[in-house]
Amino acid sequence: MGNWYVGQKQGEIWGYETYGLFQSEQEIAGAANQDKVSGGIKLMPGDIRFVDRNNDGVIDWGDNTVDNPGDKKIIGNSTPRYHYGINLGADWKGFDFNIFFQGVAGADIFDATYRTDVASGNYPSWMLGRWTGEGTSNKYPRLAVGDATNWMVSDLYVCDGSYLRLKNITSVSYTHLRAHETSAHL
Repeated sequence: MGNWYVGQKQGEIWGYETYGLFQSEQEIAGAANQDKVSGGIKLMPGDIRFVDRNNDGVIDWGDNTVDNPGDKKIIGNSTPRYHYGINLGADWKGFDFNIFFQGVAGADIFDATYRTDVASGNYPSWMLGRWTGEGTSNKYPRLAVGDATNWMVSDLYVCDGSYLRLKNITSVSYTHLRAHETSAHL
């Protein structure tokens, strides 16, 4: 949505809900009209099928407002719900070690890398599993240069953004102390 509204949560991702891929011309003919979101490009088998959330027979963005979002809905939120860190330290026979892990849980990512410029010919590996004919993939759309429908912001491209990473190793050391060196001398 274009403007802030009462009750909005920071990081909302608005987009279309998908319902698989069209497998045939008959499915396209019997589905809600997607001309508005496709930019007038004719739908083909292998294109993404969007859910007609408001049951008006047309897939669109309405007024692009929270009161009339058309067929858009909140499909994720990029704001992490949990931040965490783990600091571990250990020592054993003079060796000591400290390590710090940091992570985020509960964040969604709109992964625009799926919307790669296929005209370049530099295809990402996920395209190996794309739709190539009836009965193949029902997740990744056909390869189509300039096809706006398959690259709309949708739940297909929202991924889990949670992670845990090794942030820092602060020390790895060895200290050799003999018992008589640590005792106090009077």
